[in-house]
Amino acid sequence: MPKAELVATTGTDKTGPAMGLQDGKELLLIRADQIALAYSSIPMAIFGGLLVAVLLVVFQWRVIDQSILLGWLGCLLLISAIRGWLAIAYARTQPTPAQSIVWGRRFLAVTLAAAVAWGSTGILLFPVGSVP
Repeated sequence: MPKAELVATTGTDKTGPAMGLQDGKELLLIRADQIALAYSSIPMAIFGGLLVAVLLVVFQWRVIDQSILLGWLGCLLLISAIRGWLAIAYARTQPTPAQSIVWGRRFLAVTLAAAVAWGSTGILLFPVGSVP
């Protein structure tokens, strides 16, 4: 972790091997809280994302091939279902701060999948011939 970020999050400037055990525990607790906060945002992210996705499909229905639209929407629905399942599993597990690191990686993976799906709209849902 860069020194400036460490100072900003913990109020100390201890870095490297000189960092005490207590500071490492504090950083782990901070990271666990950040991951818990990220998981708490999943329901609203799913709702907002699916609302916008459905609106996008409706507005593009006559412009883009429907099989592409439905395939993209299906992919986004699958990713959203996985995100929802992951949020429920996280809440039921109530991981320790050390276990939360693995949950953070899982969150990152599904967020990356959602980002790829949304990023693909620039290619898949771009009307042919709309730009001269």
